[in-house]
Amino acid sequence: MNKEDVASLQTKEFGKELGFIHEGLITLRKAGMNHQLWAKLTESEELAIKVVAYVQRGGYDPTTSQKRAREIMGKNFLGVEEVAECFGIQLTQEELTKVAEILFTEATLQECKDTHILFLGVNHDKEGKPLTINRFREMFPSTGQPRFWSYESWHDKEKFATKETAELKWYLVRKAITEESRSKNYTEQEKLLKENEERERAIVYVYGIFLMFRARNERLFETDYAWCTDLGSYGCRVYVGSFDSGGLFVSSYWDGGCALAWGLAPARKFEK
Repeated sequence: MNKEDVASLQTKEFGKELGFIHEGLITLRKAGMNHQLWAKLTESEELAIKVVAYVQRGGYDPTTSQKRAREIMGKNFLGVEEVAECFGIQLTQEELTKVAEILFTEATLQECKDTHILFLGVNHDKEGKPLTINRFREMFPSTGQPRFWSYESWHDKEKFATKETAELKWYLVRKAITEESRSKNYTEQEKLLKENEERERAIVYVYGIFLMFRARNERLFETDYAWCTDLGSYGCRVYVGSFDSGGLFVSSYWDGGCALAWGLAPARKFEK
């Protein structure tokens, strides 16, 4: 392609962009946009960010339940807005209706606001593909952050990485392993679970870890590992963690093994 062809192609693409902008302006004017509102939008970057975020999440407004949960949990709340902004996922109205209410009491959220993250799990990506661990590896390559420690791994064909997705629901998961679970094997850790707690699958931890990093630039399980409920094809238990700048580590070991860095990071069960 010569310089003239490149210039012609660039001109056509620029023309398309102008066309989209023109159509957008017409739509906004019909909706009541005027010079005064444009002035406010152009003068405030914070307002512009909010408008873009509102469009990204499909014009969604959080429910009273979600607003109250965000007030309580603060930066540890990751809802519809964060999922849209960080993963580009737009939920349908049917999906939004299913997760409108957060099924944890305010008392529980108050208790967990500093130790847990409350996040919305979604089972598909922005293209509608199952949001598995392997799909996360495609979405976040080794050249950026967040990333995985390895992209050529034993779990390429394992069910927990190729088939499992988070459920469309709210998760309340501990941000770090419990101190009393260190240096205990999997079975011993299970005995530490309270009646209102459960251990989660690897995909749930991966989902929450990546969402938290994208939304808050905070690394969970930076030096420790959360043991998961998943089993690999050889009968070993999956664990994830050591999420430093080198990437998130996903591996497995026998239930009978134990180490200071392997622990229990329980999730709360629904209460309402």
